[in-house]
Amino acid sequence: RRRIQDLEVQIATVTNFPDVGPAPPPALARRLQAQLRRQVDSLQRRVTRLREERDSLQGELDTVVRERDQAVERQQIEVDRTLKARSDLHAHDQHLNSMRSSISRLEQQVGQWRSTSVGWRLQSKVLRPLGGPAISLFTVKMMLFAVVMLS
Repeated sequence: RRRIQDLEVQIATVTNFPDVGPAPPPALARRLQAQLRRQVDSLQRRVTRLREERDSLQGELDTVVRERDQAVERQQIEVDRTLKARSDLHAHDQHLNSMRSSISRLEQQVGQWRSTSVGWRLQSKVLRPLGGPAISLFTVKMMLFAVVMLS
């Protein structure tokens, strides 16, 4: 009995609010319930569509990020390759400059040898091998260049 009285008090408390009136007629209640059901179904479909869109956008984002990472990697490879080529060209330039100075020194030595009697004997042995025709100074330079390049 006490429980029943408590429930009656609670019902009276709820129904005494000015905005809560008596229970609606059954036909209206069914219409309201159907309307609420349609709204809930509509909202659930919208939530499902939004989740699908989110998943689709996440997939697109993953693809774009992957492509960007690949582009950054390709760019870094190109930068590294360019820096290596520049370094190789610089080293080759230094080597050529070294070769030029070596050839210049060798040309000076050949000039000095030619001006001395030892040089004339050397020239006759080196520049006229086996009594053959004279070897040009250009040929000597090329042979010296080849020796330096191979060393």
